[in-house]
Amino acid sequence: MTKHVKAPGRWLLLAAVVIGTSLGSGQVGEGPLHLGGGGSGVLCSPLREGGSILLGEVVQVPQGPITVEALGLVHPEGLRVVDAVVFPIDGLGIGSSVGPPVDIPSWRGRVPAAGAQLAAGTTYDVVVEVSRLSDADASAQAMSMTYSARGVEHSTVGTTRYELKDACS
Repeated sequence: MTKHVKAPGRWLLLAAVVIGTSLGSGQVGEGPLHLGGGGSGVLCSPLREGGSILLGEVVQVPQGPITVEALGLVHPEGLRVVDAVVFPIDGLGIGSSVGPPVDIPSWRGRVPAAGAQLAAGTTYDVVVEVSRLSDADASAQAMSMTYSARGVEHSTVGTTRYELKDACS
């Protein structure tokens, strides 16, 4: 089952930039990119030990080009990153998905995250595939991305906490 996230409108990106500028650093990146739709929350997905799941965040590229240097998780516990990919979206992206999201046609256009070139004016889904390592609950504080814009390296951290458990309530 795929949980979709809708790409935020331009007003949401503007609001995130304004809020980020007024708050200083915090969890909002210093560069032109910000992971997610501007809110915070917890995404709990049922996943058994040894299982894998895709976790995604939407990112809008207001100016470019942008080069993704690394995509990962902040403070992962009980899980490991298996893969990291990026693909352009028009509408829906992946919030979480067990197995390939066959209902999202643009998934076929995914490329490895490291080294990916993101074009200005395009919305992307940045996705990590993670595997749960044991029967203990697994989690990550957030997704993180390091990238270069105009030769300067930046990083941004999402605001969604990920929890992987046998069952979510």
